[in-house]
Amino acid sequence: MNVIRIDQAREILAAVASTLGFQPTDALVLVGLRGNRHTLGPVIRIDLPALEDPTAVAHLVTLATTHSNACLLITYTPDNQRPAGRRAASTLTAALDEARHPVLETLWVTPTAYGSATCADPDCCPPTGHPLSDLDSTLIRATDVTNGRALVPTRADLIPAPATPAARRLAEAARAAWTAEHPATNPAHTRDALQVWTTALATPADVDPSTYGHLAAVLTDPTWRDLVITHAATDGTGINPETATARTDAIRAMLALPGEPTQRPGENLPAALDLLMRTAAHATGSPAAHAWAATALLAWYSGHGARAALAAEAAHNADPDNTLAALATQILAAQIPPAWTQTD
Repeated sequence: MNVIRIDQAREILAAVASTLGFQPTDALVLVGLRGNRHTLGPVIRIDLPALEDPTAVAHLVTLATTHSNACLLITYTPDNQRPAGRRAASTLTAALDEARHPVLETLWVTPTAYGSATCADPDCCPPTGHPLSDLDSTLIRATDVTNGRALVPTRADLIPAPATPAARRLAEAARAAWTAEHPATNPAHTRDALQVWTTALATPADVDPSTYGHLAAVLTDPTWRDLVITHAATDGTGINPETATARTDAIRAMLALPGEPTQRPGENLPAALDLLMRTAAHATGSPAAHAWAATALLAWYSGHGARAALAAEAAHNADPDNTLAALATQILAAQIPPAWTQTD
């Protein structure tokens, strides 16, 4: 795992945007810090108007005190709305002070500039701030570019739009045909199901609507879907190669609560998430719900709560009775972080 030390405001802001996957607007972000080294913990975004509700403020304080030792606050507003951002940050700071939870810094961001709301030194922190373009030259942004990660314009863009009707028709026909030829009641087809996934993951350039249909067929069976989830989360190490089954210890490590044995996400999880989302975008109804639900759980596991929430919502819209989507929704509503994020 690569460790990047961030000790400048621009690196912190770049890290927040990288974690969220987009540049927030009209929002406050609480950045949790853990341990003596102030390791980056939970990054929680909330719309500014929501902070007018004392219940929302209390909930943020609970999350901060439960999952971090200190925090940073960042407000994202248009230039003419900076006073609203200051008020929201002051409200939350007062609540955190009452809970004796340190706020180490409060930063502000507009579409063109950023600065500190707590530093009074004009040489270090001019009132007009620094150009937001500074973030383009940060180590965090350079690392994202190297790893092929790019920010999307808005939160909604964290998941893809549905594929074209023609592509979805081709995928659905392929799904139905594959399902007819590979009934899940026959255990012999489990290796075939796993091979569909591993081949598509290894050769993304070759994935076409028919392949998305085959993937949707695999994900529609809960046993095979859980096999895919385990493979994606562990880079395949959680799969018993002799029996083509998921190791129960790998599943427990993935879903472990803080304090229990943990397992960090595999290096291929971003590629697996991308493949799952594209599969979901080519499906409708229950098959789409299974693909979106798997995306939601794995996005949560990767530490990407915003994408997980959107995927869980898409799963619910496709099939309100999908049980995995309900589980993901419950985890997100309880703000339970993946266990691996609680280890320094």
